[in-house]
Amino acid sequence: MWSRIIGILLLGGLLCLGKPARGEDLSSLLDRGREAFKSGNYWEAERFHRLAVETAEAGGDTAQRAEAIGDLGGVLTAKGRYDEAESMCLKALGLLREVGIHRYLPVVLNNLGALSSLTGRYPQAESYLKESFQVVQKLRPGDLYGARVLNNLGVLHYKNGNKDQAEKDFKQAIAIMENHLGSDHVDLAPLLVNLGGVYVAKRKWATAASLFDRTMTLLQGLGPDHPHIASTLDAVGEMNLARKNFAEAQKAFERSYAIRLKVFGPGHPTVASTATCLAETLAANGQEKRAELLFNDALQIYEKTFGSRSAAVAMTLEKLTDLFQKTKREGEASVMSARARSIRFELENIVRADALR
Repeated sequence: MWSRIIGILLLGGLLCLGKPARGEDLSSLLDRGREAFKSGNYWEAERFHRLAVETAEAGGDTAQRAEAIGDLGGVLTAKGRYDEAESMCLKALGLLREVGIHRYLPVVLNNLGALSSLTGRYPQAESYLKESFQVVQKLRPGDLYGARVLNNLGVLHYKNGNKDQAEKDFKQAIAIMENHLGSDHVDLAPLLVNLGGVYVAKRKWATAASLFDRTMTLLQGLGPDHPHIASTLDAVGEMNLARKNFAEAQKAFERSYAIRLKVFGPGHPTVASTATCLAETLAANGQEKRAELLFNDALQIYEKTFGSRSAAVAMTLEKLTDLFQKTKREGEASVMSARARSIRFELENIVRADALR
């Protein structure tokens, strides 16, 4: 039942590889942008990072420009603006390749790997993430930033169906982070949720619940509307949905959905992701009318974000098919099913360019 792992980790806020010499203004803007990002205020983070890019373009060297541009790409990824984000990250990568400076390279490679994973380009994601981890290990083995990259590799392995490897990745990432920060640091939260998601998939309910409880304890100081809280609530909802505890699942998804709408606005893909889970729970609980509205909202977001022939669109069409069959609307179910099958066939039979290299 566990269909998503939300905890993609972006940006360079935890990078321990040292800071380059740069003007105080640029340093301050990047620091303020990263703090805003960490607190879940992505609009403020974008404002500071755009100012950092302007400052770096006006007077920074190539490495400084790459860092400012790459961080902006990470913020835009979190905001669901994937095309803009990829353009920024690729620009930053090109600058770093040009000057041969590696200090910031793991960050931009990690962000590109996260982007590729989020948009379903898994071979490309793996290439970026493995290179990122290799550079971290070469520059400073055991560096804290390696935990972020390992987390994203775990997400990728999970999406590819390799739950055992995902579990190893998350455990290794947690060990690195605990070694640097201790066992009660808030930055552990998304990693613990992801590991708990693996245990949900393995039906190890008690272990998963223990990890989610630990995460909620760590997050108490962030305020009630932080995105990490929404991710944890999604995980709790998924576990309860898998166990057919529909009332508890609905309670968790309703709260997560409200947080995501408040933080991201109605058009963000993570809003759609939570909406589909809430809709599935509502449908199972006999609330078909509202479930249909939420599925349709999610479908529109996915079509706008990923295009009309994406895996997310196919998944939502399949859920609508199930709903229409349940409510004896066979004609509409047949239309939705045909659209989903067409997309699935196309996705399974098209050879991507990156697979030909």
